[in-house]
Amino acid sequence: MRINWGTGIVVAMIVFMSFIVTLVVIMSGSGDGLEEAGYYEKGNRHDEKLQAMQNAATLGAALEIKWLPAAGAVSIHFGNGNAPDSGSVLLKRPSDLKLDFKQNLQPGTDSQTVSWAGRQSGLWNVECSWHQQGKRYFKAQQLLIP
Repeated sequence: MRINWGTGIVVAMIVFMSFIVTLVVIMSGSGDGLEEAGYYEKGNRHDEKLQAMQNAATLGAALEIKWLPAAGAVSIHFGNGNAPDSGSVLLKRPSDLKLDFKQNLQPGTDSQTVSWAGRQSGLWNVECSWHQQGKRYFKAQQLLIP
């Protein structure tokens, strides 16, 4: 049985459109894991974050964030006399949002560590946010964990 060329074009168009619709449904249903929840609200609070970054830059002793290979941990050192009243450190993996984790800072301690047991190596964004004597401070740094 021979198929008419007009019928062949219509069948090819239907197959192609079905393929495109299937791809759209698959791609819209799968999240890439790189979006941050509440990004719009975070954008609205950007001025507060900039002020906190300025506060951290003018702080007497600079906040030091570094990898300690012997301890297998990330060290956060605020400098003598600059212990936070409260705050948290957020470690973000740029390649996978599901690996991000947050740890609260211990008040009154100027040097703290974040254990790295069971975590992946690679590039991490470390965001430290804390309050000290009624002022808000913020510092972000990239850290390469071997």
